[in-house]
Amino acid sequence: MKVINSIVFFGTSNLGSARTFYKDLIGLDLFKDQGKCLIFSTPGGGMLGFCNHLHDRSRKGDPIITLLTENVDEFHRKLISAGVVCTDPIVNEEFNIYHFFTSDPDGHRLEIQRFLEE
Repeated sequence: MKVINSIVFFGTSNLGSARTFYKDLIGLDLFKDQGKCLIFSTPGGGMLGFCNHLHDRSRKGDPIITLLTENVDEFHRKLISAGVVCTDPIVNEEFNIYHFFTSDPDGHRLEIQRFLEE
């Protein structure tokens, strides 16, 4: 018996907005469109699913979807130019990361981050 991958599902009020945000802006590949759910592949394994029949039970700022990249500043510029509100990228010395936060169209907290060299 072996786990071969994972999907974390979130509620969405608009599948079209989720598709535009995660496919077109973030650049994730759409793995499967199930009609009520969109499942996106993340490089390196794992998937994010967004379903219009699930209710958002998250608290403000919780959970956080973190996407790892070497191009934090490029993602920041792309999202800002698309009118997405983002925090400024900063170095977080406690966790030795460079990152910024934003939200997807449903208000899920999204972090774009890279680990800094030790």
